[in-house]
Amino acid sequence: MAFPIFQYNANQEAPFTVFVEHQDKTRDGHWRPAAFVMLTPSLRTSGFLLALPPEELQSFLLLLTFVTAEGHIAPYMWQLAEALGQSEAKARARLERLLKAQWLGQRIVTKQDAGAGWPSYAPVHGLLPLREEGNREAPQVIHQAVPREVIIEQSRRLYARPRAEVEAEIAQFLSKSLPTPPHIKSKKSPMPFMTYQEPTLQPSPQDEASNALRDALIQFGLYPEQAEEILAEYEQERVERQLAWLPYRGARNPAGMLMAAIRGDYEAPPALRPIPAEPPSETPAETSQDTANLEVPYAD
Repeated sequence: MAFPIFQYNANQEAPFTVFVEHQDKTRDGHWRPAAFVMLTPSLRTSGFLLALPPEELQSFLLLLTFVTAEGHIAPYMWQLAEALGQSEAKARARLERLLKAQWLGQRIVTKQDAGAGWPSYAPVHGLLPLREEGNREAPQVIHQAVPREVIIEQSRRLYARPRAEVEAEIAQFLSKSLPTPPHIKSKKSPMPFMTYQEPTLQPSPQDEASNALRDALIQFGLYPEQAEEILAEYEQERVERQLAWLPYRGARNPAGMLMAAIRGDYEAPPALRPIPAEPPSETPAETSQDTANLEVPYAD
């Protein structure tokens, strides 16, 4: 699959730049990325604002607000529809018009297949140069997404070997022995070669439960960082409870409803609430006695 790449003219400056800031720096050089979109003076002089109709310009600016901490921009359709306050059908029609918008004779937005029938929209590669703290004048780095199947096939061609050949080489390697040191004179066979294996750490039951909840939240449409934020902020019982109740809420946007239900600690849906008991009816004996006490008029 060929991905479009935006090409600037020789003297054309990009109207937008993604800048990655280094936060929470440590002495050993580690840091946490925090990216945001910067406007440049070229936005005023490049003709970008005049090239797009008002609605398409609004949709493009909304797209830029979904930049992640690493500097990626590729929101899903349901996220854009929720931000626009429109149904997915209306939002899809609006974004299809944005896909046709052009600047400098090139399209500025591309549509990607995120799997499971969830399309995502992203600026064309090269439209937003990537800058990093401490190197604002770094050359533009263009990241071209490659399908997972292509990567696996390429790795197999480069590194894979027949299983029988690998097993024979391992057996030959384990059968070798260390040579006897020259200062030790012994008729005994030298010590066989042994390898050290790093002990594997088994995850605790609490970690396994947390990982299972994280996978469940991601399966319902949350980003990995959103799932980790939810698990860090709220107790697991609340998350498990809202996950179990979600199928009964009939939500059109499961991810949005799930996050709102966890944060607001919503009560159980009506389908799961207990039915109030009806008041007891009068017994036949009481009815008969009340009827007997009634005075019945009679004629002389």
